Amino acid sequence: PEGADAAAASARIYNRLFAWSIVLMVAVVCVGVGLLVRESAREVHLARARADFVVGVSHDLRTPISSMKMLAESLYLGNVTEESKKIKFLKTIARESDRLADMIERVLFFVREEHGASIYTMKECSIGPLVKDVAESFEERRHGLVTVDVVVSDEPPILKVDGDALVKVLINLLDNAEK
Repeated sequence: PEGADAAAASARIYNRLFAWSIVLMVAVVCVGVGLLVRESAREVHLARARADFVVGVSHDLRTPISSMKMLAESLYLGNVTEESKKIKFLKTIARESDRLADMIERVLFFVREEHGASIYTMKECSIGPLVKDVAESFEERRHGLVTVDVVVSDEPPILKVDGDALVKVLINLLDNAEK
């Protein structure tokens, strides 16, 4: 009888361990499926975002190219005879070329960021003069069509930044503000 009780107790423990291991395996499988579903949803979201980005970039690139082509063809075919209009057309072509180059640079920047290929060189920099330079450069590239007012404190902060990356961010902000 004692051996039978011990065998029955051992069988109960074995059955409990077996039941709990099944419960644990089911829980692990459920967590794994949940993680897989979440990661798949994230990948689908990223794929849609990339597709939307490509569509947006394609549209944004077509606009200046179409404008430049039309103006250049008008000049080439001799449809524009007034010297002032020729200069205006050439200025527009130059401005659209700058805009196109900026867009391409931004696309390349985002691609490098997505692939983790950007390398930042951090240096101490006074932010005030950098912001003023970016604003002046932006105005020049817009050929006086846009004015940017910059107010900088008497003692602008000195921060450790990658100046080139900060310039790109500021230009992007100004472009978005202009739009």
